Amino acid sequence: MNKVLVGISVLLLALILFEVGYLLLGSSPTSKSSVGVLSANLVRINSNALLNLVKIGTQGTLVYANADLGYEGKVLEIYNNPGNINGTRYELGVKLQGQRGQNVLYFLPGDISHIKVYSKIFGINLPTSFQSLRIGDNISVEVVKNLTKPFEAGQNTEKIEIIRQ
Repeated sequence: MNKVLVGISVLLLALILFEVGYLLLGSSPTSKSSVGVLSANLVRINSNALLNLVKIGTQGTLVYANADLGYEGKVLEIYNNPGNINGTRYELGVKLQGQRGQNVLYFLPGDISHIKVYSKIFGINLPTSFQSLRIGDNISVEVVKNLTKPFEAGQNTEKIEIIRQ
């Protein structure tokens, strides 16, 4: 059991170092990533080895392993119509300007039923719709992906919560 914990710790450290290196070397102020497409690919590359190691130590009892992703920024563009990016279909999207650059979040067909949008008014999150978002809004986005489910078309999406500040 200790060997499994040490292995997981080493793998997590390697994952953190990879992500820090990616942020420092691989991103630029105009770089784009996508919740459903590009970010999922990064998570898939890094999570497969971790999941295999965890599955060995859990004797097939692993039910879920979630990645909780958080984004914040000012809305620069809103994509209310379906489209394609790198051959992958998306249904909705939003381009954000954050403190360290821009990011485009594309939401795939499997993501749509999981999207919840709220407007924060006097500290209370009131339900609204994606269509109510406006350019210039400051939003936070929380995305939860289950790494044990297939990545294709957003099938691994557990939660997408958008809060307009």
